[in-house]
Amino acid sequence: MGDGLFGDLPAIEVPLTRAPLTRVLAQVRFPSVSELALSDGQHRFSRLLKATYPVARQQSGINLVITPQGVMQQPGRDMIWQLQDKRREWQVSFSDGFVSLETSKYVSRDDFCARLHSVLNALVDVAEPVLCDRIGIRYINQISGESLLRVNEFFRPEMLGGWAVSQRSESANLVQSLSESLFELGVDRMLIRSGWIPARGTVEPSVPALPSDSWVLDLDSFTDNSEDFSPADVSARVRELADGAYRAFRNLVTDDFLEHYA
Repeated sequence: MGDGLFGDLPAIEVPLTRAPLTRVLAQVRFPSVSELALSDGQHRFSRLLKATYPVARQQSGINLVITPQGVMQQPGRDMIWQLQDKRREWQVSFSDGFVSLETSKYVSRDDFCARLHSVLNALVDVAEPVLCDRIGIRYINQISGESLLRVNEFFRPEMLGGWAVSQRSESANLVQSLSESLFELGVDRMLIRSGWIPARGTVEPSVPALPSDSWVLDLDSFTDNSEDFSPADVSARVRELADGAYRAFRNLVTDDFLEHYA
């Protein structure tokens, strides 16, 4: 797959009908635009997307605060709009400085980027962001149940961390093990989180808290290089970042993983 860190040639895509993909999230951040700070602009944007995302909600933003008890969530001052489909499988979130698209029913990169393009087209009908401060797409995989017994078969040895250590001890019970690595790939970056999460535990709000232990592979492919804003260019950029995330995914999982979730 090429000579880059995770390869620089397209990886052969292997369809996974049972993929443990919990959530896919793309976010575009931009300098504040006044139209989306005003209720008229917020309602106009919501109306343009109503046919696909008819359920509108508002909620306070969340700040993550480090305390002696660990990382805590506190309500933020900014209000965030959330537009959902009736099945709550797709969601658009926005404020005056960002727009995001997320889903729990991911189909393909083509489908996801086409939906994102439609959202961005609606955005420019209401406001005119000039620049992007950050563009990113994130894939969160979460394994639970009996499949956890095969974690050592599903991932490259360098991904196993504390789990591999615990397998060499009969008395030590692994409670939690997390690894976080940030890689630079030219102007792009990739943040990879992986590890064992205890029941009802979570890394942060985007990773669901499950009633049982789970293993997470979280790939966040992004650029914080300032770029001009246009729906076509941003959608294409997200596609490039998604391709990079898939190359990383293919380098981190084994053939056993692909066969198990095929």
